[in-house]
Amino acid sequence: MPTEAEPFTGQGPHPPVKPWWHRLVLIVSLVAGSLAGLAFALATPFLSLIALGALQGDQMPEPRPDLGALVVAGPADSTPAVPIATNDTVDFDRLLPGADTQHLLLTPQVRADLRHAAGAAWTQPDNTAVTVTLLEFESSQAAAEFSHSCIELQLANHDKVTIAGRDGPAMAFLEAEARAISAVEMADEVLIFVRAVSPADRLPDTVVAVESLLREQRDRL
Repeated sequence: MPTEAEPFTGQGPHPPVKPWWHRLVLIVSLVAGSLAGLAFALATPFLSLIALGALQGDQMPEPRPDLGALVVAGPADSTPAVPIATNDTVDFDRLLPGADTQHLLLTPQVRADLRHAAGAAWTQPDNTAVTVTLLEFESSQAAAEFSHSCIELQLANHDKVTIAGRDGPAMAFLEAEARAISAVEMADEVLIFVRAVSPADRLPDTVVAVESLLREQRDRL
């Protein structure tokens, strides 16, 4: 005899209950994955900085030797004199002579960007007074800006003379009243200033001497 049908509940057979340790493994896996993702997110910026630092380190120029050791020395028969720059201090009145108060506009610029300064000075037996000055800036761009300002200032006060530099024509100026020839040339972040004051009858030879000194100093850098 048929039995009475069981009431319909809308549910099938109950799935088997998984052991408790299955759920524990799932929880541990989720936590471990979250921690790994967090660690990667935190480490990525530091790894990027390390990689960037290594890349920039490859692009940094090699340290330049002591600037004072690179300045040309006067001839053996010359008499030492007071240089324009020494111990990173520059006498701007002597560096830019005849510029009146205009050089005061350049002083803050060079002091803000100047890293090192050195120089040499001597008087030769024929009474020619020579000064060599090196100004090392924080960057070649800063050196170029100061060089441009100096050239404009010199052009406003003196006659331009083209002389032979190591890599081509260099800028020089004739200071007629002072019977002087001054020249400036750029070597990366270093500016080279050479100035020679000579007797009037020695001026042509002085131009040649300034050319030679400029090339020699450029080679030492």
